[in-house]
Amino acid sequence: MTLKEATMAGQDNLYIVREIFAAWNAHDVEGLVKRLDTKTTWKSDAFPAPFSGHEGARQFLQALRHGVSRSSL
Repeated sequence: MTLKEATMAGQDNLYIVREIFAAWNAHDVEGLVKRLDTKTTWKSDAFPAPFSGHEGARQFLQALRHGVSRSSL
């Protein structure tokens, strides 16, 4: 990978991370979920079982958001 390619890949990653933070701060669960891999698994000691896939991520993020509704990243 050339320096230019690495820089462009880094910029793409930064753009995605900024989109995820913006979606979280806007309480936009769907905007955040669309950026996740379909094989995403969320685990937390606060829940008895992991959440898998987009539907699981949606459920986890909605539960988490309701628990910390005033937070922002």
